[in-house]
Parts: sequence; C-alpha cells; structure tokens
Amino acid sequence: MLTESVINAVYGTAEELATRGVRLVPKSATPLSELTAESLKLAISSALVSGDTGPTQVFSSMLTAGTSGTDAVGHNTHDEIMANAVAAVGQAFNYNAQLAKNVVNPAVERVANRLSSAMEQLAGNAGVPVQVIPLFDRPFWSLPYVTELFDRYQETTPDNVAYTGPAIPYNPEFLETRLESFDVAIREYVAALTAGDNLGSQSAEHYWNASFGRGAFNVNDVISGASRASIDAAIVIYLGAQYLSGNPPENCAMSLQAWETMCRLIMAQAGRAVVAGLRRIERDRRTGTLVLQYPQAMSSGERILVDGPTYNQFLQEGGSPESLLGAMVGERQTNAGELLAQNEASIGRWKTTQAALVSQAMSSRLQVLIRSLELAITDEINGLTDDAAAVSKDAYHARLREYLQRIHSSDLDNLWSVARCALCYVLYPHTDAEAMLASIDDQMRANPELGAREAALFSMIDMLGVWLSKLIDVEVVRV
Repeated sequence: MLTESVINAVYGTAEELATRGVRLVPKSATPLSELTAESLKLAISSALVSGDTGPTQVFSSMLTAGTSGTDAVGHNTHDEIMANAVAAVGQAFNYNAQLAKNVVNPAVERVANRLSSAMEQLAGNAGVPVQVIPLFDRPFWSLPYVTELFDRYQETTPDNVAYTGPAIPYNPEFLETRLESFDVAIREYVAALTAGDNLGSQSAEHYWNASFGRGAFNVNDVISGASRASIDAAIVIYLGAQYLSGNPPENCAMSLQAWETMCRLIMAQAGRAVVAGLRRIERDRRTGTLVLQYPQAMSSGERILVDGPTYNQFLQEGGSPESLLGAMVGERQTNAGELLAQNEASIGRWKTTQAALVSQAMSSRLQVLIRSLELAITDEINGLTDDAAAVSKDAYHARLREYLQRIHSSDLDNLWSVARCALCYVLYPHTDAEAMLASIDDQMRANPELGAREAALFSMIDMLGVWLSKLIDVEVVRV
C-alpha cells in the first residue's frame, strides 16, 4: 500500500513536472497501469459510498486510500497485484544477478585475460621481436669415454654409406652399451634430448625413426650439416648401429658378416660426423665466431643463435644483446671482435629500428584486439552446451561478426569493458547482466568504500528505477 510518507517523498518531483507541463502516464497493460487503475477504482468507490466527492478531495489522498481499501468482498486487489509484480521483478532480478555473478563475470574474466595477454605479447614483441639464444655444449659430449670413443674416427674418409636393413622400432635400450657406468650417462643424455633445449635437437626417438625406424636410409642424409643438432643425430645413429651390429633383426635378409660390416661402416660415418661437429665448435671458438645464425627476417619468435662461452666473453668485454640486434639489421657480422668494434654504431642502429617497430606495432593494436576478441568469444560460443544456448551457434557467430564491426580504437583503453560488452552483446542480449555489472562498477567507482554486496544492492535499486521508467509514457501538456 502507499503511505503518506511515500507520497510526500515524490511531491517535489511532481510539482516540478507539473510546472514544466510534463505528465507521467502508466503504459497500458503493464503492472503499473493495473496498480494505478485499481487504486483509483477503489478510491472512487470509497468516495461514492462516503459521499465525499467534492472538489476538496485531494488526488493523493484518494490514491492512498485506494491502495489500502477493499472491494465489496473484502479483497485488496492493489496488494494482490503488487505482490505478484514484486515476485516477478524479484525473480527476474535474482536470475540476472546469479547469471552475472556465476556465468557472465567468469566468462568476461577469461576473455579479458586473453585480450590482455595478446596486448602484452604485442608490446613485448614490438620492443624486441628477436631473441638472442646462447648455445652451450652438452655435458655428455665432453665425457672422457665419449671423447675416447669418437676420436678414433677423426681420420675417417667421408663415404656415402647406406643402411639397407628392415625398419626397426625404437627402443631406448638399443642405445645402451651394457657398461653400466656409461649407460647411466647415456640415459641422462637421452632424457635431455627428450626434454628439449635451445640446440635445435630432437628426441633420440626422432633420430631413430628418421634412420633405423624407417628402413633403408643414407647415413649422410640424416647427419648432414655441422650444427649441434647433427652431433646429437650422429651420436644416436652411432649407438644404435653399435647395438645392431651384434643383434641383427630376425627378418634380416643379409648374412651376418654383411650385416656387421654395414653396421661398422655406419658407426664410422656417424663417429666421423661427431668428431667433425665438435671440431667445428672448437675452431669457431678459436677464431672468435660468435653468431652461429641470424634469422632471415625481423619477426616475432625468430632467434639469433650464438655460441654460449664466446657470448659470455663478449658481454664481459662490453658487448650487449642490443649490439647483436643492431648488427642483424646492418652488416650481420659474426665475429666477436668485429661486433665489439661496431658496438656503439650497432646499438644506435638498433634503437632507431626499435622505435620504428614499436610505432608500427602500436598502429596494429586495434587489429590485434579485434582478432583476439574474435578468437576468445568464438571459443566461448563453441564451449556452450545445448542446454545453455538460447539460439543456434550460427546465430551467435553472426552476432559476433556484427559486433566486431563496432570496435573502435577507444576500446583499447579498457579491455575489461570491451570484453564484457562484446560477450553480453553476443551471448546474453536477452538479459540485464551487462547493465547490472556496469552499474555495480559505477557504484564502486563513485563510492570506493562500498563492498561488492552493497554495490550490487544499490545497483539493483537503480535498475529497478530504470525498469519502472520503461512502464511510463511521458506527455507534454500546455500549462
């Protein structure tokens, strides 16, 4: 029911509206119109019964009396309509509150985090898109037994040796020698290959499958080149051939002598490749070769590969990663001495290049935002269950494409906001989740001392006012 205090609270607003010639009329067929009509009906009936129908009858008093009066059978229809309306509004508010808290907000956080990560990656890559990666020798390469094992092949003549046996499935035990102390080191070496590092090597299983695992192959094809990875490939092939020499497969069509001869020739070529690779490393260090490889282009994820020990010495003598980056966009020197001589010029060149890269990347931020938002919300759409989807996923994707057309550079200033707006527009346009979350944010910005629960309460009050305003038509009359 309406009370005098409620009437008095709105009196000032009513007078101001009357002065301006503004009249508020409930929309027809709404709970508000039903409440108003019922109150007036009861008020008029009460006035007719009492005979108080004169001009002194105040409208507000009639309205108040109507909300508390009863009809001929003792029912207060106003309160019944009010109770039903309150229940409906409460149910709607509760649904939106639970949806916003338990579904929308976690989804917004996921999308916003992906946007933030994409922007951070863009900024980081813009500043230094290419990494300087120092390469160090594997401890296994310098073990005394390994050195002794392969030194015997340093005078081996290169030969085009082929394996002509059947394909043999990988087994890590095939790389072991039955010398337990050495096999411990081999197992650690195989584990290091499997774990991966910056040397560009693959796992031992990969090298096995590229050789004995596929059947016939040419040894030099598998261990060609003088990279550190070729050393690892050669070691795996050597150890495998050593085991197979005394353990021919059952389906081998060769004689035992021919088989053993082939395996020994493979061992010799693999051993020669190991020695050649290690000698290349020693020679590069003696001559001061620092850069082993420059990338083909200046793009994210590319690497400048440098020799680790030489690089450490280079840094101690005044060199820096920036001087290598500057050399990359300049003459691409590889010698440590030449690089040190051009240190200052290379650093200056890199600063100029870096500024241009950052400027270029920043102009691409909007495209990165749009693409990242598209990917993130696409994943949210595809992750919806059939029960949670209000429309078809094709319809969701169509709404996403439509929203992406609305993205502007101003959206870069608040990734959380753009994530929420986009997500609610695409997936939850049939709810008030976005309005509720935005209102809570506004409350907490305006009143930093508020907790989340208090802000949510005030947000609901504001939204109730918005909801009620939609039930009213505004008419302008001549005063």
